[in-house]
Amino acid sequence: MVGECSIGSCKKSAYERGLCSKHWQAARAGSVKEYAERGSLPEFLEAAVKSQVDECVVWPFAKRKYSYGLPINAFGSKRPHVIVCEAVNGPAPEGKEAAHRCGNESCVNPRHLRWATHKENGEDRVEHTRAQRLKLEIENQRAIRRRGTPDNVLERAAIQSLIDRGDY
Repeated sequence: MVGECSIGSCKKSAYERGLCSKHWQAARAGSVKEYAERGSLPEFLEAAVKSQVDECVVWPFAKRKYSYGLPINAFGSKRPHVIVCEAVNGPAPEGKEAAHRCGNESCVNPRHLRWATHKENGEDRVEHTRAQRLKLEIENQRAIRRRGTPDNVLERAAIQSLIDRGDY
């Protein structure tokens, strides 16, 4: 806890991201009207909409762990990636939802957001998960190779399994 809460006249000790416990919980619950009045949330959204970078722009405010930003009441209870997608691509067409090209649910980079059907969005999610698993599997294989010849039976069995599959 460092300093005071940054919301208006609140004099409580700061707990997280410049907010006292009460205001932090309100921000995490999506009730961010007071949080938005600080100016940083709307400024961040505006900067995200104008972003010209290729890498992910990760939502820094209240969100589920490793996931989407929480709905923002001040913007009609929409999630941040939907707000940015609407700002760049216009309102969602009938039967479409905001989808991430990058697979990062916390990303609000407009270059990574598009309108897609629920089915297309689900297929993207599956493909991103597959790609992530493949990346981890390749990294594990490389780690096994770096260690050299295994001394224990379980490692030898794991390597033999990879060899049998043609992945070693």
